[in-house]
This record gives sequence, structure tokens and C-alpha cells, in this order.
Amino acid sequence: MPDKPKKDLPSLPLFTDTFIAETTHLNNKQIGIYIRLLCWSWTKKGKAITHEQANIICQCIDDDCRKEVCKILYEFFLFDKKNNNFTSKRIKQEQDYLNDYYEKKSIAGRKGGLAKRDSANSKSLAHIPIPIPIPTNTLFESFWDNLSTKRGSKKLAEIKYKKE
Repeated sequence: MPDKPKKDLPSLPLFTDTFIAETTHLNNKQIGIYIRLLCWSWTKKGKAITHEQANIICQCIDDDCRKEVCKILYEFFLFDKKNNNFTSKRIKQEQDYLNDYYEKKSIAGRKGGLAKRDSANSKSLAHIPIPIPIPTNTLFESFWDNLSTKRGSKKLAEIKYKKE
């Protein structure tokens, strides 16, 4: 099956227990760098990133910041020696999982919609019942028709007729 272009996913799933467990040794600056790189990777659908791009994303202006970015990249991202770039294995896994999930939901919804449409079409071909007329009081009807002067509403007259 050919690869479909991946759609934009609504949000980055952050598993807080895993995140805390894997980042307890990082300081606040390093956590900020890691979050920036994760978010960028998520919005770019897992696209590979170079050292230079990571420094720009993290707004590094000094060597100390560049060292921190390098440390985060080597610790949490996979390095591709051939292309000299990094990719996030976890981001790729989550995007693949969510794309499959949404694709399955879409197929199930399409099947459900087709089933409803088919059942609606089969019902429309069925016999349409003719309503049974409500019986009327034939004595009152003949009485009402024989009146030469009719005062008030027919409904009120029928109620009085039934009382008498």
C-alpha cells in the first residue's frame, strides 16, 4: 500500500510519567531545549534535524547553549551518520500509531455511514402505509350538515352534542 501523506495531528501526546522518569537528571534549561525540539519535530511530522537547525530552534546565541543542545540531541534523538542529522524515534512511533488509529476510525465511520445509507435506501423502497382515517360521529355530521344557521365553532357544537 503506498504511503499516504500524513495529516496534521491535533496534539503531541506527552506521557508525563515517562517524561519525568527520563528527564529527572536534566536542569530546567535542558528540559526547555528538549521540549522545543520535541514540539518542532512533532509539527514537522518527525522530519530529521541537523545541529544547526536545532541551535536555531532553541535560539542559541552562545557556545554554552550549543553544548546543551548537542547533549540533548545525542541523548534523546537517533543520529544518522549517513545524513548527519537526528530524528526522534518516539515522535515517529507516536505519529505512526496515531495515523493508523485515525485511519481505522475513518474506515469504520465510512463503513457505518454506508450501512446506514444502505438500510435507509432499503426502507425507502418498502411499502408506505396509508393512514387509517379517524372515525367521525356520523350522527353529528348529518345533524351539522342539516342546520340552516350555524353559530359558533363546529368543535364546540360537537362537544355539546355529545353531552346531550
